Amino acid sequence: MPNIVILASSSRIRSMLLNNAGIFHQVKNALIDEDEVKAALKLERRSPRDVADVLADMKSRKISIQYPDSFIIGCDQVLVFNGELYSKPKTKIDMISQLNAMSGKTHEFLSSSVIYRERTPVWRHIGTVKVTLRDLSLKFIETYVEEGWDTIKDCTGGYKIEGNGVGLVKKIEGDYFSILGLPLLEIASFFETHGVLDKCQ
Repeated sequence: MPNIVILASSSRIRSMLLNNAGIFHQVKNALIDEDEVKAALKLERRSPRDVADVLADMKSRKISIQYPDSFIIGCDQVLVFNGELYSKPKTKIDMISQLNAMSGKTHEFLSSSVIYRERTPVWRHIGTVKVTLRDLSLKFIETYVEEGWDTIKDCTGGYKIEGNGVGLVKKIEGDYFSILGLPLLEIASFFETHGVLDKCQ
């Protein structure tokens, strides 16, 4: 039986989470220029919440045009610190600077998911979680980034909570899965309601 769920993302962790929840799917990267979209939304003074929602919607809508009969999951995650929207650090120096600034302080992840079917949005949700980092020395941060760069360079926060990045964390408030970029429990509930879980298993 063909898959009827498509994840509009190349994120391996998002795909793994869906599989673990019994939501078997195909993966199609929507290839959205996120930096360009974020820059445009920033000029419009849109909130970080809006940025996450718009990007997730764009990804889902783009794939839905090609596969209208499938459920398309579009996702996006943004990090907010001191009221400012943070993107993925582009260099080791940027990441060291970001982690040093967030050391001992709290930042917030907003993880948006939008589901399209028949080229129409049928569900959307934004999961939030606050993460407080431990007091980290600059030397520790430099070593952490240098040794782990290949595995953390695509992480918005500069760490993988599912890996040794958990050692940087002091406190988590809210939805754990939103740190991983997917409000999984809410998505699973949606698909259970629509009978998709039974069809996938």
